[in-house]
Amino acid sequence: MLALLLGALSLFAAAPAEAQRAAPTVSASAGDGQVRVSWTISGNSGDWEIEYGVHPSGSTSTVTEFSSSARSRTITGLTNTTTYRFRVRGVTTAVTQWSDWVTATPQAPAPGAPTGLTVTPGNAQL
Repeated sequence: MLALLLGALSLFAAAPAEAQRAAPTVSASAGDGQVRVSWTISGNSGDWEIEYGVHPSGSTSTVTEFSSSARSRTITGLTNTTTYRFRVRGVTTAVTQWSDWVTATPQAPAPGAPTGLTVTPGNAQL
């Protein structure tokens, strides 16, 4: 009787309260003061949550994307040259595990080539 009870308890403990799906695969692409976070996952998970913060251990913020078809989101208002970390999970109809953290560092665009320059020959100099 005890063995039967323990077996039933182990089955109950192994079954999650809500079935979880695999974590999405995430990438991050940095721009000027922003990072575009993209993810892939099979099927539809309802809404999405993106958690992000300063890397490696800064406090985090969460953005919820209310579109089951969305697979990317641009996070704006970030500080250039600061590295941020990002992760994503699906919520609502089919909760997924959090993805692995990915990092990106926003950068200001490189300055353009100088214009309006002229070269005047001189004594063995330009």
